[in-house]
Amino acid sequence: MLVDGHAVKIHCHCLAVDGNGRVQPHRLAEFMRNAVADYAIPRSQLAKAKARDQKYKSTEAVTALVEQAKRSFTDLAKTGEGGEMLLFLLAERFLKLPQILCKMDLKTDTRMHYHGADGVYAGVTPDGMLKLYWGESKVYKNVASAIQDCLSSLAPFLVEPEHEDAERERDLILLSDKADLDDPALTDALKRYFDKNSVQSRRVQYCGMPPACGTARRPTPLP
Repeated sequence: MLVDGHAVKIHCHCLAVDGNGRVQPHRLAEFMRNAVADYAIPRSQLAKAKARDQKYKSTEAVTALVEQAKRSFTDLAKTGEGGEMLLFLLAERFLKLPQILCKMDLKTDTRMHYHGADGVYAGVTPDGMLKLYWGESKVYKNVASAIQDCLSSLAPFLVEPEHEDAERERDLILLSDKADLDDPALTDALKRYFDKNSVQSRRVQYCGMPPACGTARRPTPLP
């Protein structure tokens, strides 16, 4: 992909195929179903539930959170929540970037979508630089259109100057109150970032994570 004045590299993750060359979308759906609590429930709540179940040698507390996670998804026919969960799985499982703000926990009505980025993820560089990743997921038939729309949606979060009406400001306010962390280095970096009296608060990079899903032409099998 060519962008004037920039070197751009795109990484693609493709579904595995079986011995007959077929993808397994149902297996992907089952994998996503089994991870709903990891995605939709804050990790602090999951940790408390696991501790309670261990104390009473039960699975009741975690099972209750799984059911709560299922109910948090909308039943609307047209929804982007599946793509948002794919974004989560890509970020946490493959890129090792933890989700620090989950929009599912902010919903007050399952029939409505939370407006804003499709999730906020974070990492810390070896020299202590905080990197905040705004996620945007698009699931389109045409992958090129999906990538283009992802980048367009992410642009305001990345390029706007710092001011109280910036697109990212709403998520940053939520982060200051609802960031869900279990990583000491990341916790320390976020604390420094939100301490605006410290010069360390400027050691942050705003980044984008634009997973786009689409179909591609499969090669014709050789005879």
